[in-house]
Amino acid sequence: IILVNKTDLLSKEDVQAAKKGLTEQVAFCGHVPVLFSSTVSMAGLGGLLPLVEKLWAQCAQRVSTGELNRLVRLITERHQPPVVGGRRGKIYYMTQADSKPPTFVFFVNDDKLFQGSYIRYLENQLRKVFGMDKTPIRMVFRSSHKNDG
Repeated sequence: IILVNKTDLLSKEDVQAAKKGLTEQVAFCGHVPVLFSSTVSMAGLGGLLPLVEKLWAQCAQRVSTGELNRLVRLITERHQPPVVGGRRGKIYYMTQADSKPPTFVFFVNDDKLFQGSYIRYLENQLRKVFGMDKTPIRMVFRSSHKNDG
């Protein structure tokens, strides 16, 4: 959670400019909630505790391996992993290894075939399907020793 305090000292226009600027500065972590508050007037603090509780619940969430593998089938049918160096990435299965933060392990043919935009796609699908829109997510890719040709 990013909490911006002392907003009572700013005009409405300055608060809007600060929101826009902050959004641009932390675009790499768009899932992080931002609250604007004033401890003097207590404005904006009413939503803090419910947000903390929601984040904690998302962070502690566990997803069964069966549910994760159904998701893998669905998302790879919609959007296959890219071809890199003449080879296509393949996800054999995935599991949740930990929570706080949720950590997902993908067992794949070659971890070097999973990069950038496809990893973001997988992360976005996990967030969307399992309601993890505000928590950090760790994703680990482990190469299998299988040779799938």
